[in-house]
Amino acid sequence: MLSNISIGTRIALLVAASVVTLGLLGGTVTVGAQRMFEATAELDQFRDAYEHTAAIERRASRLRFQALRFVADRDETAAEAFAKNAEEASRLLENLKERGVERLPQEELDHLSQGIGTLKERFSSVVARAKELGLSDDSGLRGVLRASARAIEDELKQWPNADKLTGRMESMRKMEKDFIIYSDESLLSGHRKAFNEFTFFLADSGLDTATQTRLEKQARTYRTDLGRFVDATKAFRAEVQTFNDAFQAMVPRFEALLESANAGMAGAVETQNRVRGEVIANVFQVGSVLLVGFAIISLLVARSITRPLRLIEGVMERLAGGDRTATVPETGRRDEIGAMARAVSVFKENLQRTHELEQESRRAERRAEEERETALRAIAHDFDSAFGRVLHTVSHAADQIRNGAHILRDTAEKMKEQALDTSEKAEQTSEVVGIVNNVSRTLSASIGEIGGRVTTSSTAIRRAVDHARQSDSAVAALADSSQRIGEIVRLINDIAGQRTCWP
Repeated sequence: MLSNISIGTRIALLVAASVVTLGLLGGTVTVGAQRMFEATAELDQFRDAYEHTAAIERRASRLRFQALRFVADRDETAAEAFAKNAEEASRLLENLKERGVERLPQEELDHLSQGIGTLKERFSSVVARAKELGLSDDSGLRGVLRASARAIEDELKQWPNADKLTGRMESMRKMEKDFIIYSDESLLSGHRKAFNEFTFFLADSGLDTATQTRLEKQARTYRTDLGRFVDATKAFRAEVQTFNDAFQAMVPRFEALLESANAGMAGAVETQNRVRGEVIANVFQVGSVLLVGFAIISLLVARSITRPLRLIEGVMERLAGGDRTATVPETGRRDEIGAMARAVSVFKENLQRTHELEQESRRAERRAEEERETALRAIAHDFDSAFGRVLHTVSHAADQIRNGAHILRDTAEKMKEQALDTSEKAEQTSEVVGIVNNVSRTLSASIGEIGGRVTTSSTAIRRAVDHARQSDSAVAALADSSQRIGEIVRLINDIAGQRTCWP
């Protein structure tokens, strides 16, 4: 199937597979990271809820401490700090409710919000009762009581002989202070007894009636003020107790919230660990499958390219070595390798055709060489025959020339004898001798030239096998030489004809 797809397309598919592999692996990691993020976010939510709950609980503890400090020390700055911390606790609680953390009981948050509101209301009542009692010794019921008691004491100081009354007044003041300090209502009975004794001894104190009436009135006012103070103290303590009860009612709710937050954090941590393990396992499994798949695809693609290339390479090596029988594989493929195989097949066909042409050329050359050798042998035979005839003619002409020379010598002798007879004959004889000499020299040059031509023809015959064109030139030269020899023969014949014409 891959053989029908181009290599570029296969590489593109391989790149796409790698991108898909990376995408799937990245998607798996992203999903795992998202789940880890969600688990971490859930853990952060519960941690934040726990921190908010702990902060609210700390604020509540501070509220109680500041309330106790206010009750014990009657410190208005403690009341201001209480109000500030109460507002901060309410704000934190509202933030916690707005976050909407799952697994946190919303009812507990609502109860805590109501409880903090109740604490603020109860503390406001405590503050009001404390201010009614008096935040200092000179304010409120405390100041009134102290003023009424001081009025009696100042009056008694004017009567040095009223020791019994002074003693009873000191007893009442002592029991008053003990009640204020210890809040023990049993001390009030002793205070009542000391008051009764005070009024009893007042009649027997020896003081004038006006003074007695004034001290009795002051004592009853003191007693009334003490009763009001005691009632206000009871109400204050009731308010403090109500405040403490409201605070104690919030403690289980804080514990429930903290426990829920802890349970949520523990569950989130467990979920985070579980998700981390699942993510690692999923990434490993998916990554392994994807990497193995990508490796298999890569091997298949690489094998689909390298294997046919090795086969084609082997065929090309065989063709380069001269093996024209090698079969070219993969010619039916539709990719670049198929095109390469078809090109190699064309190369093989061209190589076979070239080999056949070379063989045909060698056969043609052998036939041409045989024909040239036959022609050259025929030319050589004809040349030998013609040259033999020429030599025979030349030899015959030479014999005739020698005979003519003898004749000329004889004629010369005769002409010597006849020289005096006529100068014209002498001149003719000189011309004839000159002509004969010229003919002799020409004949010698022709013979030498014929010898040179014979040598050239022999060399041309030896080289005719390798240089057909040089053979043709040599044959043309031989033909020319033969023509010149013919001319020489004709010249000789002409000379012989002239000789026969002499007297």
